[in-house]
Amino acid sequence: MLVRDPAKDARLKNLYYDQRFMWGAAKLFKHLQAKHAELAAKPNPPANLDSYKISRRYIQRWLLGQSIHETSANWKGDSRNIRTQPKAPGLLQVDLGDKSTMATSTGYKWILNAYDMFTKKLWCRALKSKSGPDVRRGMKSILDEIKGQAYHVRGIQTDNGSEFTGQEFTTLLATYNPPVNLFYGLVQRQRPPGTRLPDKDACA
Repeated sequence: MLVRDPAKDARLKNLYYDQRFMWGAAKLFKHLQAKHAELAAKPNPPANLDSYKISRRYIQRWLLGQSIHETSANWKGDSRNIRTQPKAPGLLQVDLGDKSTMATSTGYKWILNAYDMFTKKLWCRALKSKSGPDVRRGMKSILDEIKGQAYHVRGIQTDNGSEFTGQEFTTLLATYNPPVNLFYGLVQRQRPPGTRLPDKDACA
């Protein structure tokens, strides 16, 4: 049985989520080995040097516990590779749809879409703008609705748009109960060119 080490878990979490090094076990192990050797060669190595000395087996076990790894484990940038599917509900792909050319008289120009990769369910919220406060309100409304359905969101995947990387959105996910992991990257199922965004009536 693998004994958990809080310092090592924190080091891996920092690399994987905060620094966005969403690599496999082999690449994480190689990076940590090089960093450990670099720091150990200094005249005054840091007190937390041991947190960089993590075995490949420990990294593999840690990755298995990360919900987001379920959908990225087999992705190497080649569309021929098979991607791993989520094991349970709660992993969402979130994006904004521009409907400004179809703006309503009430001023709604954007649709916030949240797609559960396990249940295939879609939630939508109409927004008047893609500003941080508007996107935050829409996302919180979706999270609250999902939470009311007896399960919670474990992770959210978005693009690198400022509406998702800004403080409003990231703070919401970090302080939500329970907290939601946020990661950026390719959308798993991209919409074919020319495909229309779902109408509001088609959304949850």
